[in-house]
Amino acid sequence: MLTGREMLRRMGLTIAAVAMAGCISQPLPEPSATMQPTETVTLTATVTDTPTLRPTDTETLTPSLTPERYPIDTVKLNTTPKSYDYLTSHLDEYVQSPDPLADSQAGQVFLDWVKNELIPALGDETKLEKNVWVGDGGYYNNELALSGESKPLMGQPEFFYFEHQNKVYPVLILSTVSILPGSWGEWGRTVMVVLTEESDLGWGALEKLAEGKLIRGIFLFPRVDCLYIPDIGKQMVAAGLDASVYEDNWRLPAAGRIQTLP
Repeated sequence: MLTGREMLRRMGLTIAAVAMAGCISQPLPEPSATMQPTETVTLTATVTDTPTLRPTDTETLTPSLTPERYPIDTVKLNTTPKSYDYLTSHLDEYVQSPDPLADSQAGQVFLDWVKNELIPALGDETKLEKNVWVGDGGYYNNELALSGESKPLMGQPEFFYFEHQNKVYPVLILSTVSILPGSWGEWGRTVMVVLTEESDLGWGALEKLAEGKLIRGIFLFPRVDCLYIPDIGKQMVAAGLDASVYEDNWRLPAAGRIQTLP
C-alpha cells in the first residue's frame, strides 16, 4: 500500500503530464500581420505611392519630348513622295518629326530635334546634292522670295513630315545654288519649306515637282503680317519657326510655298 506522501507525489506527476500533453496538442498560432515591424509596412506604402516612380506619369507630362519616338532613317530621309495623297497613304515610308505646334514648348522641342537629330543626319551641308537653281532673293509682300530661274528640280531632295490636329504637313529640304559662277552666298543655303496649303503652291507642289514642272520661286514666311500667310503659318511664326532662323548655313524649317510652271 502506498503511503500518503507517495500518492500525492504520483498525483502531481500525472497532473503535470496531462497539462503538458494539453499544451502540445494545441496548434501554434499563425503569424499575424500585426507582428510585422510597422516600419516595413510604412516603407512599402511610401515607395508605392511615390508618383515619380510610375512611368505613366512621365509619359503624360511630355510625350513629345521622347526622342525615340522620332528616329531618323537615312533611307526614308532621302525619299520624296510623288504626291500628297501618296504621302498620307504611306506615312511609314517617310521620316516623321515632332509636332511643332502641339503645345507651348513644342516649337523648341521641334527645333532641338532639327538641330540635334536632323542636321547631323543630313551631314555636310556643302556636299548635299543641289536641288534648285536660284537667282535673285529678297522680300516680296513681306515674304522671303527666292527666284527659281524656271528650272526643274534637280537631284534627290531630303524630306520629312509632321502631323498637327490630324493633318499631315510635308517639309521639303532643298539645297539651293546660285546661278552666278563660283558663287556660294546668301542664296546658296539649304532651306526647309513646310508646305501648309491645300493648293498647287502647297501640298500640290509635291506632285508638280515629281512631274518635272519648272520652279518659278520659293516663298517663305518670316512674319505674321505676310500677305498670303495661312493661319498655321502664323502659328509657326509665333512658335519661333520663321524664315529668319538660321543654324550655321541652314535656314531652319518655316512655312512657305513653291510656285511651279506651267
